[in-house]
Amino acid sequence: MALVIENSIEPLKKLSKALQNQEAINKVMADAVSEEVKDLFSAISNTQKENKFGKGHTFWKRMIKSVRPIFSATSSIVEMNRAIALRYFGGIVRPTGGKKFLTIPVSKEAYGKSARSFHSLFVFRYADMGKNGQAYLAKSNREVVLMTNSGPQKKEKLTLMYILLRFTKHKPDRSVLPTRQRIDRVRTNAISAYLKRKTQ
Repeated sequence: MALVIENSIEPLKKLSKALQNQEAINKVMADAVSEEVKDLFSAISNTQKENKFGKGHTFWKRMIKSVRPIFSATSSIVEMNRAIALRYFGGIVRPTGGKKFLTIPVSKEAYGKSARSFHSLFVFRYADMGKNGQAYLAKSNREVVLMTNSGPQKKEKLTLMYILLRFTKHKPDRSVLPTRQRIDRVRTNAISAYLKRKTQ
């Protein structure tokens, strides 16, 4: 977008005044880039298939709501959920707060909830996996078992709620955010549009 200004005193005065308002310029940049990020998140969400829990778009809806422009006279920032950093840069996630395992939901009932929200979950391993085999947090349909610590019985119905993992490894995905070139273009267009409005 090109900015064209008549070569006369009044438009030049307006331009000078607009350029001196750095906070306003930073605001239009932050607003424009935040909308660009939201648009990209929305586009990604529309391509996502529903997961096995029927909630495939929930993550990106939360990410869209987390995007917020922040600006001042010295800065122009777009804030968003830190989960995007993990998607963008990748890395290893380990449990915190003294915990030994991450709890990853494997049932529809557990999805979107913490293990703490369920009472009487117990650790369950399949016998053929050995003592170091994959562990789960499970629940039983027989509440008395859970209260007496007698453990699940044969033929007892169990529901696996969470898989227990010591860490998860994530590959970086640069496509979850606009490219630097795209951000620069959005910022430039936003400033040009702002100055055009201020000099009319």
